[in-house]
Amino acid sequence: MLHELIRLWWTQKRRDFGWKKVFIAGYLALCFIIVVAAFFFGMSEGGVDIWDLHFEAMAVTYAFAVVVPDLLMKVWWRHDPVEPDDYIRTRPFSRQAWSRFVLLQVFVSFVVWMVPLMFFVVDLMLMNLGYALLTLLLMLSASADNALVQNCWRRSSQASERVLIIIGYALWLGFGLVWMLMSLLWSSAWSLTSLMPISVYLAVNILFGMALQHAFGQMASYNESSQHRGGKVLGWGDVSLFSIEYVSVMRCKRMRTSVLFVGAIFLMNVYLQFLQPQLATSFNAHLMLLFAIAFPSVILGQWVLGIEANYFHGIWTKPYGVETILRNKFYFFCLLCTLMTLLSIPSAVWLYLRPAQLAATWLFSMGAFVLLMMPTCLFSSRMDLFGSAFFNYQGGNKQLNIYSFVILLPTAIYVCAYMFLPQAWMADVLTAALGIVGLALHRVFLHWLTGIWTRRRYAIMERWMKE
Repeated sequence: MLHELIRLWWTQKRRDFGWKKVFIAGYLALCFIIVVAAFFFGMSEGGVDIWDLHFEAMAVTYAFAVVVPDLLMKVWWRHDPVEPDDYIRTRPFSRQAWSRFVLLQVFVSFVVWMVPLMFFVVDLMLMNLGYALLTLLLMLSASADNALVQNCWRRSSQASERVLIIIGYALWLGFGLVWMLMSLLWSSAWSLTSLMPISVYLAVNILFGMALQHAFGQMASYNESSQHRGGKVLGWGDVSLFSIEYVSVMRCKRMRTSVLFVGAIFLMNVYLQFLQPQLATSFNAHLMLLFAIAFPSVILGQWVLGIEANYFHGIWTKPYGVETILRNKFYFFCLLCTLMTLLSIPSAVWLYLRPAQLAATWLFSMGAFVLLMMPTCLFSSRMDLFGSAFFNYQGGNKQLNIYSFVILLPTAIYVCAYMFLPQAWMADVLTAALGIVGLALHRVFLHWLTGIWTRRRYAIMERWMKE
């Protein structure tokens, strides 16, 4: 039966093949090569001869350093099935055959091989062939373990199972961190050519992968779990209108990926920009802080009614007016700004971000950025909810692209205030005041916007039906 599953999988892969994925993979590989080349060029310019460095002792460091980024990449890109389709369930295959097939998918997945292969190309220039191959095997085992963790997480249907997965993954990461430090501290005692660090870490990775695969085979699939039998399906009256906002975002892969990815990137830049006092007053620091708090809302604000356009026939039969829907979206976007502000508080406590600037940026993001994105409801197109977030421009149109330049206005006001006003507190007062004015007038603005949308509603809905 495994042979039949492989045949069906190969047929589906040939049908779904697209050059877009090949282009994205090549683009990322090129970016990686450019970054590595720039790093080594910078070391050479600084007087460091990279050929005198013993990279053989860094194999465990390479493997551990990419574990968490590799897992995040798999969460965004890897979507191999962990449950058989209905047409496969009608065939007489065993649970063991399906588990072996899922394991085989792990080792033939390009996402699993991509990071190890990119490092292997670099290792060939820095190590001898034997150590380059061992490093490739070590990184491949870590990448495969990440894929197996993802498989178990997606198949788990109980909170206890997910808690065990988190604990196991944390223990594995903890061992990797300790062993990496030990391999660096004791490299001289073991000698630089010792295979001890690589062998132990590789053995632990293999054992962890075997445990994950065994746990995956023992888990009940989601449609076999008793908690899904006889359950109550919540109707519209059981869910608040506000909860639909975050539920739709978390279930929509494209929106979820965009918000999490953009939020993580800008938030990381905030902490990097405010590490030193001389950086805290730079142009980049102000810009990164503003974008970290406001940009997740801006991402969603591009398609204010893009999600609702997929089921507008049903939503307009409910007793909710357009103005109520727009208000809920505005409050949800403000909640996102508040969440990003809370995540930035440690940089104001331990680093060099001023609390007054953080509070002023929070008010300005809600009263200026968020409010100015609400008129995109007049240009919203029906967006594909489950498409990929990378290089996906579906749902955009000419009017929306032109209006998107409006975010340059509040960005310019904010940056100019902090760069050119003589005192920082003046910029805090100005940006906070603009934000408060926007929040105070948001009901009036949304009421005016609703009137325009209502006059154009037939043209807008007709466009949604054609898309």
